[in-house]
Amino acid sequence: MTSKAVTAVRRKHRAYAKYKDNTHPAYIKVAKIAQKKIRKAKRNYETKSTKNIKKDTKSFYAYVRSRSKTKVKVGPLLDESGSTISDSKRMAKVLNNYFFSVFTKEDVSMMVEAFMIFKGTDSKALNNITINVAVVKKA
Repeated sequence: MTSKAVTAVRRKHRAYAKYKDNTHPAYIKVAKIAQKKIRKAKRNYETKSTKNIKKDTKSFYAYVRSRSKTKVKVGPLLDESGSTISDSKRMAKVLNNYFFSVFTKEDVSMMVEAFMIFKGTDSKALNNITINVAVVKKA
C-alpha cells in the first residue's frame, strides 16, 4: 500500500470510531475515498510487477500464488502394494524411499576406464599448451 492509501484507511478508521456507524454520510464519504486509493495502489503494484517480470520473476509469482484461492497439497499417495496413504508420516516415508531410490550414489569401483585414442609418438603429443588472456578473448 502507498502512504496515501494508508492515511486514507486511518481516516476511515477514525471516522468509524467517531460515529460508530457505517451508514453515517461522513463515514461513507471517507470509506469510498479509502477504497479508491487502495484499488489504485493495488492496480499500480500489479502493473509494475508485470512490467518487471523479466527482472524479478520470484516476487511476481509469489504475488500470484498469494492471490490464488487453492493451495497445492501433497497426497494422498500410493505405496508399493498399491494402497492409498493419507497419513502425513507414512506419506513422508513413502516420498523419502522414492527419492532415496532415485538419488543414489554410483558405485565407482565398477566404472569402465577410458582407453587411449592417441596412437602417435610422445614427440607428437600435445604436451605444451599455453593459454593466455589474448587467446581466450580471440576465441
